[in-house]
Amino acid sequence: MILRMPSYYKKFSCTADKCTDSCCIGWEIDIDKDSMKFYRNVNGSFGKILCENISEIAVPHFILNKNQRCPLLNQNNLCNIFINLGEEHLCNICRDHPRYFAWYKNIKEGGIGLCCEAAAKIIMTESQLFSYYDIPTEPEGCEDYDDNFYDYLFEIREKIIGHMQAQDIPLKQRLNNILHYTYKLQNRYDNFSFGIEKIENINMTSEKENITDVLNFFNSLESMESRNLFSETISNTGNIIKAAENMFKNAPHIYKYLENTTVYFIWRHFLKSVFEDEFYSKIAFAVLSAVVLAVMSANEYQKNNGISENDMIKIAVYYSKEIEYSEKNLNALFDSFYDNEFFSLDNIEKILNNFL
Repeated sequence: MILRMPSYYKKFSCTADKCTDSCCIGWEIDIDKDSMKFYRNVNGSFGKILCENISEIAVPHFILNKNQRCPLLNQNNLCNIFINLGEEHLCNICRDHPRYFAWYKNIKEGGIGLCCEAAAKIIMTESQLFSYYDIPTEPEGCEDYDDNFYDYLFEIREKIIGHMQAQDIPLKQRLNNILHYTYKLQNRYDNFSFGIEKIENINMTSEKENITDVLNFFNSLESMESRNLFSETISNTGNIIKAAENMFKNAPHIYKYLENTTVYFIWRHFLKSVFEDEFYSKIAFAVLSAVVLAVMSANEYQKNNGISENDMIKIAVYYSKEIEYSEKNLNALFDSFYDNEFFSLDNIEKILNNFL
């Protein structure tokens, strides 16, 4: 079995106490069986602290304090398990986060998640074209799937990621191209055809659509953050088109941030379609996410008469935490590309034309 990771993964390291958005705050942290077995047998005063701060009701987990902090996170925002027991005795979630993985028959594929500010900075500001590397790893099992379908999806993903990095084509056009390309291939696959062709430029509509209905949908989803950026953006939609124009004019590098983020979404989610027979929604999600991030950034730009790299990163982290790290929200969004008229291909194209 091989482990396949984005080349930028090698740049990642946890910033620990320097992080301004700690993953040890606000998240309920489940404890895996092996770690729980070890924690039960830790002796002394630290063993007592562990026992007092773990709930074994349903899935074992750390009991967050009244400030929603992990009880093992000290005043300096450092982990007392790491300090007292060593990194090897962190539970699986704490040791892996923000790394993510997906398992296929002979491939374990992964990366670093956009919900982490250190990871988001690497993903969004990467100047090199996206690439990946393979290294040997221990065999692990996975769900069964059709090998031919996997090969088909893999080839599609390679083409789409390659097209997303075609710098001679405006970002708006690239996003529109991959949206239509995947929609066509999904229809073809649904009619029992596996044909693949080159990605072509699709003439974009001259019509434009507001994004308010889409933002209202996002705003209706389950939220884990006290601040709601979707709601804040909705309240300012009247100013956002002009703000977006000014933002891209004065900070054109934001196009690269959005390109990199779109590639991240495609890399992370597209191949999982091998277990579902449905893949258009993964590309629609990546395209719409780029637009929503642009709109939320334009709102920030309008409020502050400018936007920094750090602002962009915080917006992306917020979006990822609210959507990617809630399975309920993510699935609701995937379903919406078939169930909700505001998320139709034509409507996404009109929104794309309006804001990028």
